[in-house]
Amino acid sequence: MRKLAKITRVETCGPHTLEIWFEDGSHGVWQADMTGRRGPMAQPLHDANFFARASIEDNALVWPNGWDASADFVQEEMRRAGTLKGKLAAAE
Repeated sequence: MRKLAKITRVETCGPHTLEIWFEDGSHGVWQADMTGRRGPMAQPLHDANFFARASIEDNALVWPNGWDASADFVQEEMRRAGTLKGKLAAAE
């Protein structure tokens, strides 16, 4: 059974780009693709300054308007993009 990802640290490193560290020792850069995100919850995230206000809550990335992205989702997107680094990054 796969262990759920846990985010331990997040830092903004560019427009719609976050550097994220996980409890399993992996880390990397997540470039969020907001082009397909529509609606009142996603709209504020199109603004890079608002997106930069990401924080960690209940093991998810969250923004002040209530939008969130699970650690598993973000880690998998990073793995697929080839931006996830660390000893456990390619293990799954």
